[in-house]
Amino acid sequence: MPQSTQDILYHLRVIQHERREFVGLLARNLCNELRIKNGRELVPYIGFGYEQSNLEAIETWVYQMCTDMKLPFHSSQQEMLTCILADVIGCICEQENLNIFCRD
Repeated sequence: MPQSTQDILYHLRVIQHERREFVGLLARNLCNELRIKNGRELVPYIGFGYEQSNLEAIETWVYQMCTDMKLPFHSSQQEMLTCILADVIGCICEQENLNIFCRD
């Protein structure tokens, strides 16, 4: 049975809330450490496409990485995730001619 747009949006909000509970702090720390700008540039590259910000896209990415690699959603993973994400974003910026990082 087809779902209404409101039903789909509701389910997306529930998924976002659950994901944020697990990875919200880790994603915020990654954004701060890598000095990721506010915006939506990363959404089509590391998100599912419905995220509203780079932070939400990084939350999705962290959730997927930890799930796929069977890692705990814990700050002990931050150093490894920072290295991987920095490389991923660097490649995206180079290939798409984007500037995602804040400058001093």
